[in-house]
Amino acid sequence: MELAQTYNDGYDTVDWNSPLRNGKRYFGEELERSVQKWHGNLSDEQQKHFTENSLMRAAQLGINYIWTSRDFINASFKMFVWWTLTAGKGPKNSPDDVCWLREDYYSKQNKVVSWKNFEKLLYQRDFNGANTKPVMKIERPPFHSDPEEMHYDHYARSTDVEDGQNYILFFIDPLFKANLSDHFLIKVTYTKKWKTATFEVSGNISNKTLPHKDDFRLRVVSGGDLIVKFVRIIKLYSAWFYQAAPLL
Repeated sequence: MELAQTYNDGYDTVDWNSPLRNGKRYFGEELERSVQKWHGNLSDEQQKHFTENSLMRAAQLGINYIWTSRDFINASFKMFVWWTLTAGKGPKNSPDDVCWLREDYYSKQNKVVSWKNFEKLLYQRDFNGANTKPVMKIERPPFHSDPEEMHYDHYARSTDVEDGQNYILFFIDPLFKANLSDHFLIKVTYTKKWKTATFEVSGNISNKTLPHKDDFRLRVVSGGDLIVKFVRIIKLYSAWFYQAAPLL
């Protein structure tokens, strides 16, 4: 266990009961230089991807302070705004929870290991009928931990309708759910052009009748696969947050 997080079956789960995340201490990191300066010749898309990865990982860990640079901020300004408003806030006081459906890979004992999603208080898991696949591949400069010839990430996940996988299942952190009113928003960022659909939900969430005890699911009714990048739940009392923190 490192920084009160546990890796299991491809997912990194963070312990929000750790003293690191009690909101009463500095918990920081530095993003002081542009990746462009390290590797050169990066496209704007690649630089934005690096910045998004850094910020979403910081949100997942509960980091509440980042020492950064104008280069990083300009690469994904809207995500910096979002992170500033949610940084370090846990299940009781966070205005939102978020899951970035993604996947990358690293080498461990000569085996390829998958790392799925960045999840802050909102978790996506695969089950029969709801197995997802990584999509939207982006090439990047090599990392020392990369498996051989695997210098890329996937920055979204998809259903697999042809294989009978029509759902994407989500699970809400129980303590965040306990502090969620019966009126809230679900925002889904989807497709290659990254549209965001907003659903206003009224009523308490109950997962007792669902076979996998998921709190909610996205389902393909017709047509092709559903490609999803971000999913968020926003507490409606934080209406300002809905306007101020669009992520993209």
